[in-house]
Amino acid sequence: MSLAAKRAAKAAAETPPAAALTGVLGAVSNWFHDAAGYRQMGLRKDDILDTEAHPAVEEAVRRLPDEEKNLRMFRMKVAMNASLAHTFPAKDHVEQVAKEDQNYLQPYIKQVEKEIAERNEWYSK
Repeated sequence: MSLAAKRAAKAAAETPPAAALTGVLGAVSNWFHDAAGYRQMGLRKDDILDTEAHPAVEEAVRRLPDEEKNLRMFRMKVAMNASLAHTFPAKDHVEQVAKEDQNYLQPYIKQVEKEIAERNEWYSK
């Protein structure tokens, strides 16, 4: 067995399978989000959720802090302007948004869905 093979075997033995899987899935996830195209327009993942089709999303957006609401609207306006001009937003804006891409709306959505479920349970009694 060569020295490189021994090192690889040792590294594989020391790395928990879950950590290796997480690394692979993280890379695939980033590739998928880049391929989806919304990052190219300077949007975050939660920016593209449809507020009209899902009442929980609409209520979650209403509950966002004012600063986050303003940033969300700014990202959407930049994307719309770029779309109308058939261009892409400035690269520095896109890179900054891609670094900050996180589920900022998900905690609010989960809370609203929990409240809706509680309300439905209460009224079903």
